[in-house]
Amino acid sequence: MAINEDVMTIIRILNEEGFGVLAGDVMVEISQGRDQRELDEESLDTEKADYDAREPIAPEDQLSAAMQILHRRLVAPAKALAEAERLLGEIGEGNPVRIRFVDPVEGTDRLVTARDDNPDFPLGRDDIGQSDVADKLEKLLARIATPRAIV
Repeated sequence: MAINEDVMTIIRILNEEGFGVLAGDVMVEISQGRDQRELDEESLDTEKADYDAREPIAPEDQLSAAMQILHRRLVAPAKALAEAERLLGEIGEGNPVRIRFVDPVEGTDRLVTARDDNPDFPLGRDDIGQSDVADKLEKLLARIATPRAIV
């Protein structure tokens, strides 16, 4: 099924802003349609299920489906990370805990690398466990999901 114009605009923006992999994921997921297992997992008989069966996403539902994909890929993980930092801080007797990601190939800490590359890098000790950015992104995705909300 063809991808509607609004979703293609989001895909182009993601691609132009350097998020080509995410843009490609959105395009593929919308093009392939919904996985039937996502629609009705309770009544799905795993013995007889056709795991390759997908249902096309109607053009009028594609924008909201794209926003759900972006929410799953960006907002939900960011909120989970903030919550994990908060919980680890509580377990650690109230001391802030920053979860860091180390590049598995180079063995470098990506946060330290980002700070070295940009002296104005916004992350500091005061944002540990905060989900403000994820909350703002979630609100933006909700606004975008409303047809013709952004002109």
